[in-house]
Amino acid sequence: TTVYVCSRLGGPDEKVWQGNLSSLTGKRFPDLNVMIILNDRAGEEGFGIPDHVLAHDKGMITRSEVRAVTLGKLRIGPGHILWDVGAGSGSVSIEAARLARGVTVYAVEKSAKRISMLKRNILRFGSGNIRVVRGEAPSVLKGLADPDRVFIGGSGGHLEEILRNAVRRLCPGGRIVVNAVTLETLHQTVAFLKKRGLSLDVVSVQIGRGHDLKGKVMMQAENPVFIISADGS
Repeated sequence: TTVYVCSRLGGPDEKVWQGNLSSLTGKRFPDLNVMIILNDRAGEEGFGIPDHVLAHDKGMITRSEVRAVTLGKLRIGPGHILWDVGAGSGSVSIEAARLARGVTVYAVEKSAKRISMLKRNILRFGSGNIRVVRGEAPSVLKGLADPDRVFIGGSGGHLEEILRNAVRRLCPGGRIVVNAVTLETLHQTVAFLKKRGLSLDVVSVQIGRGHDLKGKVMMQAENPVFIISADGS
């Protein structure tokens, strides 16, 4: 990590010191100084962050391949406000926050353990445009800015109420995307959005992942994920 200490800037005795954090130990600098710490690892990860880089509960993450399709369906643009409901450890929030300038993400999660992981991931990727909202939807949605995009990755049994809030609060030209892993969630989402006359798109994403089997590659299927997207009225 590169560090700059700039003292008495603009004065006749202006000085700029450059080094690293370890060489900074024990040094003294004149008053009226500014320290600049450069994150040498910034920008290391582009789109498609590997799952193992993100802190998460085992098996409790939107896999990178599914995230790619989900984010494509969200169509996040500059200045958009995104609600990530049931954010978990924040895999979708982290990637969404990096897609366009001026994006603000409200990551809604009720689990203290997952919020801790979410905050670690935010710190790891320097995602200062993610606002962590602890609590259960839909009640905690009241204080949030109206969204341009809504992603629902978990509902805690309150899917219909969350969808109702999302449809009512969605900004003009907005989009809603729901990831469902059960047929019941798929049916409930489609039925609700159809009832409100919204234009729907439903895709099923099923990933087969290669595993080593005595020096050969065997494909192992993962559970399918249904991705439902809808344009607001």
